[in-house]
Amino acid sequence: MVTYNRQEVGKRLGCRRREMGLTGEEMGRRIGKNGRYYRDIENGRCGMSVETLILLSEEMGLSLDYLIYGASSDDSGDRLDEQKQIVNRLSHCNGRIREGAVNLLKVYLESMPER
Repeated sequence: MVTYNRQEVGKRLGCRRREMGLTGEEMGRRIGKNGRYYRDIENGRCGMSVETLILLSEEMGLSLDYLIYGASSDDSGDRLDEQKQIVNRLSHCNGRIREGAVNLLKVYLESMPER
């Protein structure tokens, strides 16, 4: 039987937050919560509501499956996670950087042979 493990969820949150280059305080602000509360979640000292879990999932571009279980339920879920992460990262870039990244992706995809 799989159980909810606050410490493991916290580790996954902390890893993603660091990938995003954010502090615990910043992530707390992004989800409308106190930085200390967010750090307590990340350190496994407290649980969180379903609403907070969903906010974190959306803000970090991670699936609920991944946050809770540590793995997506299938390969399509992995692809969706990757797409969400890309969109999330682009949404936090300024317009010039976002436009350059999108243009670079278009050039790359156009150079790929069709399947």
